[in-house]
Formats: sequence, C-alpha cells, structure tokens
Amino acid sequence: MTSPVCTTIPPPARDRPAARAEDRDRAMAISAFLSAMGDHFVYEDGPLRISVAGSPALIVIAGDVNEVTYPGLVGALRRAAQTPGPIQVDLAELEDCDLAGLRAIVCLTGASSRDHSGVRSVVLHKVPRHLTAVMRILGWDTTPGLTLHEPNWSM
Repeated sequence: MTSPVCTTIPPPARDRPAARAEDRDRAMAISAFLSAMGDHFVYEDGPLRISVAGSPALIVIAGDVNEVTYPGLVGALRRAAQTPGPIQVDLAELEDCDLAGLRAIVCLTGASSRDHSGVRSVVLHKVPRHLTAVMRILGWDTTPGLTLHEPNWSM
C-alpha cells in the first residue's frame, strides 16, 4: 500500500489546463479572505462550503470538490494546517470529491512515501462510502497519521 506523495498541500493535477489569469486572481482573493478571518473562517463558493474553527482545527467540508472548487479547498486546508495539533475533518456532507481534492485532504498529515517525519494526526469523520472505497483502493487509508473514524455508512 502506498501513501500519496505529499510535499505540503498539493498543487492541482498536472493534466489540468494551465491556470488562466482570472483563476489566479480568484485564488489570490481566496487566500486574502481566508487570512483575514482569524481562528474561524468559512469559505463558500456555490457548490463547496468549508468551515474551519478552533485549535486543534475542526474542518467541515460540504458539497462538491472539483476542478472549479479545488482552489478554495486548498486555500482552506493551507489555513487549517497552520494550527497546531491534530486536525479533525468532518466529511458527512461531502457529496463528491475528485482525486486531487481527496489527495489534498489526506496530505494534511504531511506524510510522504519518502519521509514519515513530521507526520500530524488527521482524523476523517463520517467519510462517504464511495470515498472510503477510493482511499482503500489507492492505499491512502494506511497513510501515516490518518485515521478514518465513524463511517457515514454501515458495513
């Protein structure tokens, strides 16, 4: 089984089209908004809603993560990763998530297949069944520091 290769929070997948100027402007606006919110912030961009509060951080991700909403997810996760201690992530209302988004969430651990030093605890709560299946197929469920807790479905 392999862990996703993580440096910190990953960039978008290489097979995606190059970022347009408007996408870069949007990403900068997201970063400015998130940094202005302090310990608690909410990100909402139509199909994606993210709330982050506290230390240790509790992240609630709801809606859809895809090519359009990925910059908002990464901005929120970068901000949450700055808090000390373990990170709790509630995925009960996450309807769909592409692989890049799932990788960004898993990479909150800081784990890498090359180096497991500096790994932090990340607990995923109420993970949707289809995302649990994807993580198991890829071997990401065994990522150092990652715990899948309280599945949102029965076995």
